[in-house]
Amino acid sequence: MRSTGEDRLAAALDAALKPPWAIYRSVSWLEKRFEDEPADGEADFVVAYPDLGVMVIEVKGGRVARVGGRWESLDRNGNRHEIKDPFAQAMREMHALRRVCEAMPAWPAGRARFTRAVCFPDGAYDRSMTPDGPREMVVDHDDLARVDARVTEIFDWWSASGDASTDGGAPGAIGLRALHELLARDLVIESPLAAGVASDEARIVTLSERQFTILDALNAQRRAVILGVAGSGKTLIAAEKARRLAAQGFEVLLTCFNRPLAEHLAGTIGRLDRVTVSTFHRLAERLGRRARLIGAHPAHDTAYFDGLADVLDRALQVLPEERFDAIVVDEGQDLDAVWWLPLLDLLRDREHGIVYVFGDANQDLYHAREPDELGVVMPESTPAFYLAENRRSTKAIHEFALRFSQTDASAPPSIALGPDGRPVEIFTYTEGAADECRKVLGTALRRIIDSGRVAPWEVVVLTPRSARSSWLLAADPSAPPVEAWPYRLMPEYGPEGAVTPAPTKGNEVRVATIHRYKGLESPVVVLAEIDGRIGDQDLASLLYVGATRARTHLVVVASSDLGERLGGH
Repeated sequence: MRSTGEDRLAAALDAALKPPWAIYRSVSWLEKRFEDEPADGEADFVVAYPDLGVMVIEVKGGRVARVGGRWESLDRNGNRHEIKDPFAQAMREMHALRRVCEAMPAWPAGRARFTRAVCFPDGAYDRSMTPDGPREMVVDHDDLARVDARVTEIFDWWSASGDASTDGGAPGAIGLRALHELLARDLVIESPLAAGVASDEARIVTLSERQFTILDALNAQRRAVILGVAGSGKTLIAAEKARRLAAQGFEVLLTCFNRPLAEHLAGTIGRLDRVTVSTFHRLAERLGRRARLIGAHPAHDTAYFDGLADVLDRALQVLPEERFDAIVVDEGQDLDAVWWLPLLDLLRDREHGIVYVFGDANQDLYHAREPDELGVVMPESTPAFYLAENRRSTKAIHEFALRFSQTDASAPPSIALGPDGRPVEIFTYTEGAADECRKVLGTALRRIIDSGRVAPWEVVVLTPRSARSSWLLAADPSAPPVEAWPYRLMPEYGPEGAVTPAPTKGNEVRVATIHRYKGLESPVVVLAEIDGRIGDQDLASLLYVGATRARTHLVVVASSDLGERLGGH
C-alpha cells in the first residue's frame, strides 16, 4: 500500500526542488558484487544536485517511537507496528547506492559525495529518540514547508561533519546522467529493431505504463518470466533491460533462437560494451571452436545442431573465462529443454545469477519440448509478468490472429491498442496448383503496391515452406529469384540464415519463411502457400506467427478450402 507519509514528502520535494535537482521515488536496483551473488537494494527517495551530491532519504510515516531499543509506528487506527531502525536503513541504502554508482562505467572517476537523511513526515522529531540519529540529518513534519532549505542544510552538515563515509566532491552533470540511467522512470527509449527498417520508421518508442512497470519491477528480481502476446513489446523490454544491466557494469548475454532477430539486435543493442547478442547455436559454435571441439566448417545437418548443447557444455569446462553476470532470453518458448542447463552454466554465479526469460506460447513453431529444466534455472516461486497489450498491429490483424492463439487461464485477455485497420484480405487458388498460386500472389501484390500505393520495400511475403519445398523460394541459392508476375521475389535471407541486402528495384519484393521472420515485423505482410501441405497440428501456430508480423495490413493467399475456412470467398 502506498504510504501517505511518502506522498507528503514527494509533494513537498516536487514543489520545492526544480531542475537541475533530480528526485527519484521508490527505487530499486541489483548490485553486482565480486565473486558473490547480486545484492538487492532499494530506497524510498533519492535526491541529487550536480554541485552538492546524492542523498538517500528513508521515510517513516505515522507516529514513530523508539521503545526499549525497538522502533514502532502507530497508525491512524491506533495499531502498533514494529519497524526497522530508520537511521541504520538509511546508512545501508546510501552505501549500497554508492557502490552501485561507482561500479557503473559512466560514473565520474573521482569520489562523489553521498549523504543520507531520515524523514518523519507525520510528527516532530525528538532528538532523544536515539543517540545515533542526530536532528541535523532529519526532515520532520515542521520541515516540509521549507524542504528545499532543509535538504541543503543536511548536505552542508554532512560536509562539515568529518564523516568519511559521506566525503566526496560534486557528482556534476556526468554523475547525474549516470544516476538517471540507473534510477529513472523513463518511458521513452530507442527501438532495438531500428536497424534495417525504412528511414521513416520511428526509432524512438514510448513504453506503455504496463511495459514500464515490468521493466521497473525487474530491478528487484534476479529471475523472472515475462509472457506476452505478439506485438506487446517483449523484445523491446528484453533489449532495454540488457542495456540497463550493461550500463551498471554487468556482463550480459542476450540470446534467442532466431538468427535474423539476433542479427537485428546485434546491429543495435549488441554494439554496446558488455552486451553479447547471439543465438544459442552460434554461441555454442563459437565456443566450440575456441575449445577445439568442432572445426571451422562443420556439416550443418540435424545431428550437428542437436549436438550443440553438448558442445557448449564441454566447451565451458575448458573455457572458465567465458561467463556472464546476466542472461536475457528472448523467444524463450523456442529453446529446447536440453539447452537450459548449459545456458545456466554460462553464469558466473550459477545459483544466483540474473536470468530473465521472455516468451509467447503461441509462437512455438519448433515444438520445443516443455522446458522441464527451466525449474532448475528458475526457483519455484519465480514471478511471472504478463503483457496483454498488442501495441504493434491493427485491431483487424489482432482479431484475425487471436483466432489461432491458445488461451492461458492465468493470463489477462489480450487486446489491441492500434486503429481498426483494413480487413484482412484473402485470395485463393486451386489446391496443389503452383503456377496458379504464384499468379494469385502477383495479383495480390499489384492490389497492394499499384492500387494501394504501398512501397515495395514495405511489403514482405511469408511462406510456411522451406526453400526445398516452396513454390516461391528457389531451392538453389544461385538460381534467379522466383517470379510472381510482375514482381520478383527476393529472398530475405541467405542459405545459412544471413540477412541479404534489401531490394532496390520497384518490381522486387522480399520473401522469407515464417520461421525465419519470427520476432520481426513489416507494415504489410502477405502470407502465401497456406494450403493442404500444412498439417493441422502446425496450422494455428504458423498463422498466428505469420499474421502478427504485420503492423498495418495483412493479406492471405491460400488454397480454396483453407481460404474458405479463413473467411475468404
